[in-house]
Amino acid sequence: MSGWETISTSRLEDLAGKVSVQLRIEPERILPFADATAALTCLLQYRADTSTDLLVAGLATPELAIAADRAGIRLAEVVGESPFVSSPNDLVAAVNAGDETIFLANPNQLTGADFARADLVRLAAAVPNGMLIVDETLFDFYGISALPLLTDCTNIVVLRSLTAGFGIRSDESGYLVGSPAVLNVLRHDPAWSTMSNTVYRILSVTMSSGDARDKHVATIRDEALKIATHLTRLGIQNRLTATDFLLMRVADPKQTGNWLARYNVSVENLDGYPQLKSYIRYRIQSPLSNERLLTAFDNMPREYYRLKGLDKRMVKMHRPPQTDPMAERAAETEPATERIAAYVAPDLEESR
Repeated sequence: MSGWETISTSRLEDLAGKVSVQLRIEPERILPFADATAALTCLLQYRADTSTDLLVAGLATPELAIAADRAGIRLAEVVGESPFVSSPNDLVAAVNAGDETIFLANPNQLTGADFARADLVRLAAAVPNGMLIVDETLFDFYGISALPLLTDCTNIVVLRSLTAGFGIRSDESGYLVGSPAVLNVLRHDPAWSTMSNTVYRILSVTMSSGDARDKHVATIRDEALKIATHLTRLGIQNRLTATDFLLMRVADPKQTGNWLARYNVSVENLDGYPQLKSYIRYRIQSPLSNERLLTAFDNMPREYYRLKGLDKRMVKMHRPPQTDPMAERAAETEPATERIAAYVAPDLEESR
């Protein structure tokens, strides 16, 4: 059998068993997948039989929009006054029948906005006949999980990545964790048997490399602080997130992106999102790659990035207890700790 042929059901069960041991969760609650968009499509198709309303917390990624379209489900973004703050109040207010599907990425993959665990309990209760899908792709950087809630909140499904914590964001393999009744229905969909032997071997290796993952996460955090400090000195407003990316607010996102490309630095222009006008997103990489970013900004014409005035919309981050960085094994819901996470150059305030 070649590496690109699909693997047997027994291999999928073996992978689920390995995840089960790590998370200390029954294997029947775990369903591995090779493609996150395909997995979301199947999950939303399952929900479309009951309700075609999908409420998205904050801004939706293109991948989620594609999955919703394929599933024939209506997507509605619920964004408050600030895209950098996740408000459960806005989502609860948007619920009508209680059978809707709520999707939230925790943290949000475009803005870094996040929810406390107590918020997740409230949202699950708001849709007793619906479903709360929690995308925890960036859990390794964030640390607050919905997994401890699955016993009492049977309408929660958690989506996890097996590779994002290693900086492998091009790979979409991962697993769902949820009610056995829901996952058993999904297991019969052909999409779940398309994981290749190559992907299986890669995932098996990553699951036994926790130290490498933890080292990568620590490096990303250190590099984020270094980059944010340097950009602040240049007068660039930027926002730290509990993820592997940094947001920067610049005068001309297109010109800035083109200049950075000359230094082989890739950024994503978020200017197409009305709430993120003038923002670009940089995925933090190796120290060497990050130095190229800073060198490019040092040599960039100031008019490309320099803005007068500030984006003063609130930024809020929740953190897990420092004594339990994994957080997911806690039996009780911990209170959220909040902190402002915006870097602002002092002279920007004076220039308003």
